[in-house]
Parts: sequence; structure tokens; C-alpha cells
Amino acid sequence: VNGTIKNVKLTNVNYTGNYTTGGVGGIAGELAGGLVYECYVSGNINVTGLSVGGIVGINRGNVHSNDNISTITNTVTYVGGIVGVNYQNVRYSKNLGNIDVTGENVGGIVGINYNLIEQCVNEGLVTGSNYVGGIVGTMGRSTTTSKAIKDCYNTNSVVASNGNAGGIVGYIAFVEGDVAVY
Repeated sequence: VNGTIKNVKLTNVNYTGNYTTGGVGGIAGELAGGLVYECYVSGNINVTGLSVGGIVGINRGNVHSNDNISTITNTVTYVGGIVGVNYQNVRYSKNLGNIDVTGENVGGIVGINYNLIEQCVNEGLVTGSNYVGGIVGTMGRSTTTSKAIKDCYNTNSVVASNGNAGGIVGYIAFVEGDVAVY
């Protein structure tokens, strides 16, 4: 998707399957640019694969003012309540859904982050195997951009069955440039 998706409400979704390439999201598998704005998803996302988000699987645009209430389960790597893999901006979004997966890089808002997450809230339980965070599972390696988590908070438990966990970030990879959490 490269454009604007606005004011979409999906209730009682039921996504299942095995996805080895691309992304899986409640609204879009991959946002190549553009904007996903004021969307809402509830239901179940029960998939095996990579890059899964309650709203967008892979974000290369702007994800703004969205709510996820869906439950995400199964074997997933790079999973977030809002975005699985974030290369651009996630702002003013809220995750209320529980995430219970056996994969790595699991976050209440973003699974792995390479850019900005601002004023987001996670209220769902977040469970994974390693690199599990209430807001971000992993702050990824990058030499081309500053990465930040700004004015975000987590109100629920974070559980890593086999490794690193944090109330905000599960793991910060070695990076050149700035990483800010404030």
C-alpha cells in the first residue's frame, strides 16, 4: 500500500496461515509509503511467519492514531501490537491486545524499530522468547537514522521465556548514531 487509509474499523478479524515472506497486518501487510490513520482492529491474528502487526506488518510510511485490540498468537518473529517492523514513524497509537508468541523481537507497539515511535501506549500482555519489550522488542541496527521512543508508556507485564525483556525496550542493538528513549 502506498497512499492513505483512513477511518477503517475491522472487528472480529480472524487471520490464520503461514507467511514466510512479506508482512501481515490487521490493516496492511506492508505500507510502502503514505499513511494509515485512525484505524481500529479487533479479533485474532494467529499466524506463523515474519513481520506481523496488529495494524501494519512492515511500515515504510506513517502509522498515526490507530488502535489494536486483536490478540496475536503463534510462532512469529518481528511482531508488534501496532507494527511488526518499523522503518518510519508510529505515533499516537494504542495496543490493548495481548501478544503471546514463541518468536523473538516482540513489542507491545513495534517488534523491531529503525526510526520514531512517539506518544504510544501498550496495555496488552506481551510474551515472547527473546528481545521482548512493552513498547519495542528491539531497537535495530542502523547507521542512517536516529531512533527514538518518545513519550510512550507500557502498563502491562512483559515476559521473555528465553532471554531479554524490558518494560519499554527488550534489546538495544549496537548502533552508530543516536538512540533516545525519553
